[in-house]
Amino acid sequence: MADVLETLAMPLGTAMLSALLALAALALRRRRVAAGLAVFALLWIWFWSAPGLAGFAVELLREPQPLPLIEELPAADAIVVLCGSAAPPKPERPYALLGSTADRVLHAARLHYADKAPTVITSGRRRRYQGPETCAESMRQWLVALGVPAEVVHAEERSENTRENAVFTAELAASLGIESVLLVTSNSHMARAHAAFAKTALHTVPAPLNEPWRRTNTTLVPQEWTLGRSSNVIREWIGRLVYRLRGWA
Repeated sequence: MADVLETLAMPLGTAMLSALLALAALALRRRRVAAGLAVFALLWIWFWSAPGLAGFAVELLREPQPLPLIEELPAADAIVVLCGSAAPPKPERPYALLGSTADRVLHAARLHYADKAPTVITSGRRRRYQGPETCAESMRQWLVALGVPAEVVHAEERSENTRENAVFTAELAASLGIESVLLVTSNSHMARAHAAFAKTALHTVPAPLNEPWRRTNTTLVPQEWTLGRSSNVIREWIGRLVYRLRGWA
């Protein structure tokens, strides 16, 4: 049920629902209602597909302060990197494709090489990451491939959402004697993630990444990639609201 509601909240889902309601209204000979719903569906998709319009929504999710440079970050006991979008291994491809998570893994490795923390914790099983290994394990393997010693990389493989990232990572960190962490995730996700980690006993310092999309493209022509980015923005808005209402952040 939650997946259905999430789909309907996305721009494409909302537009499709409006179009179906328009057809129903047309069948009931409510032409004005049908026309209004159809126009709304078109305008809704256009807004979230046009970089010049949807970019405003992305800017609202950005952190107001400049992103910290690595040399400006304090040292900590560990680096925690959260799983984002990734593709699990397959029989024909026996290694994971990290997608946007690759930037997080690279940033975590860079922090480790800068001697900001001796230990790295990868976090996330992800409900939709169906494969022979968890996303946390995939990230761990890539960090080792990047030269981070295997003995200092630990995978938290139980969490399926940001709150569980915080709770289960804190449990693992406690077992390792870790009290402070640098938290690595995307800039738009950091506010919710940091708030969730603040509910644990860990002292957490944000180490966010910049988003790849800034509102430099002001075109009003719909773009397919913009619709996908907009869906992620709406998903994060919903996540922040739910976390506040449930006291998780």
